Amino acid sequence: MDQNRLILAYWLLLGLLLAGFVLGRGYNHDEEQFLAAAVLAMDQVPYRDFLYLQPPAYPALLSGLFRLLGMSDGYFLVARLVNLGFTLAALAALWCFARRQAAEPWPALAVTLLFATCTAIQPAIDSMRNDMAPCALALWAVVLLLWERERPKPRQAMTALAGLLLAGAVGTKLSYAFAPFLLILWSLWQRRALLPGLMAGGALGGLLLLPWPLAGWDGFVEGVFTYHRATPALWHAEAGLSSWFGVEYLAVFLNRRVFTDAVLAGLLFLVTAWVLGRRDAAVKAVLRDRQMGLLAALMLGALIFGLLPRPPYIQYFMPFAAFTLLAMAAAWPALESVGRVRGALLMAVVLLGALPGKLVLLANAPRLLQPEKWMVSRIAEAGSSIRVAMQEANVTGPVATLSPIPVLEAGLDIYPELSTGPFFYRTADRLSAERLGVLKAVGRRDLPALLAARPPAAILIGRESPPLEQPLLDYAMAHGFVERPVPGVRGLRLFIAAPH
Repeated sequence: MDQNRLILAYWLLLGLLLAGFVLGRGYNHDEEQFLAAAVLAMDQVPYRDFLYLQPPAYPALLSGLFRLLGMSDGYFLVARLVNLGFTLAALAALWCFARRQAAEPWPALAVTLLFATCTAIQPAIDSMRNDMAPCALALWAVVLLLWERERPKPRQAMTALAGLLLAGAVGTKLSYAFAPFLLILWSLWQRRALLPGLMAGGALGGLLLLPWPLAGWDGFVEGVFTYHRATPALWHAEAGLSSWFGVEYLAVFLNRRVFTDAVLAGLLFLVTAWVLGRRDAAVKAVLRDRQMGLLAALMLGALIFGLLPRPPYIQYFMPFAAFTLLAMAAAWPALESVGRVRGALLMAVVLLGALPGKLVLLANAPRLLQPEKWMVSRIAEAGSSIRVAMQEANVTGPVATLSPIPVLEAGLDIYPELSTGPFFYRTADRLSAERLGVLKAVGRRDLPALLAARPPAAILIGRESPPLEQPLLDYAMAHGFVERPVPGVRGLRLFIAAPH
């Protein structure tokens, strides 16, 4: 098999494995608010008409796509496929950058395989959360700027595109704010000719997103800033997880979740390149190049920003993993003088780093031939059963739930006040009823009043903890709702109102 066929076979196999991973894996409640915001944003304005707990770019993108496709149901499948597209875009950025660093394809194969199998990244691949989109946008922005830096005269269109991509990354997930800051400083130091386009593209991206925060400023400040600062300690204390904030827990988390498999392999490669090249002037020149300095700064910035939210979760360290692998590709030329040792080191790094995640991908592979077991199929089945049950009972109206994905998948209505799923709802009682009214949100204390004012046609529970869903169950029991089965997703319980 020649080299081109090997590369094609690799991409086909990896693409199939990732497709099965995206379509087949189970969904978690982190996804609820993102799909709900995207569907509601087709007709309403986030922050003004409903609360959203992240920057506005992701629902803007998805809702625009849903409108373009003329969709009225089936959103979850499309959102998962969009996430697959961003995964492939991130892999393409790593591949293209690595191929420009080396004539042979092996470094590109290595870094893309490590990315796809990294356990700090895989939770973003099999989910439609707002993790993979900003990663892909930030990687491409950095790659474009590194390429333009090599030109005698940078192309302003490309630097503006990089700025626009960075604005999109930050506008999707605020934890990427370190990247434009470091890139602006680097451009001032390295190539000031990059700055005009970079700043213009970033400003354009900010202006495109500005209308939503301005339309609902209180909701924007609460959802993007106040909520993330005030509520984690409240919720984890209530859930009995206060130890997650301790230094001991953080150390264990970093050791077992972050500095492992692909991240550890990438760091070992970088350290080895530095050690082997300490006495080689040519190697020193590569490692001391300002390109490596930028990537090292991005790795450090990503690590610091990953540590800022408390308690830590693995998705916060995804940027650190991605920039570590980008730096690994950049360091490949530094090992040219060590000859065959370089290839052996790369093979060892891939075997060490890719094996655990590769086993996860391969274990999921049989689902490719079993579409009825795909999570997107099971969600569609659950949504269809909810819609049919409501039609048979001849009831119409919103469904009260903290798990809106199956309801939205069937094209049914939810309460905008519950669009964040369990997240804002579980700590909302820290605010007054008047303040919640301004934010278009509700908590356990005020949920009975909301349901009394706008009675639900159905109630869906079973995905969240009983204390959170108890007010919904109490309402169903008190008002004679009839329970119906919900196939497809384990644990779901549907209660249908008696027809009027």
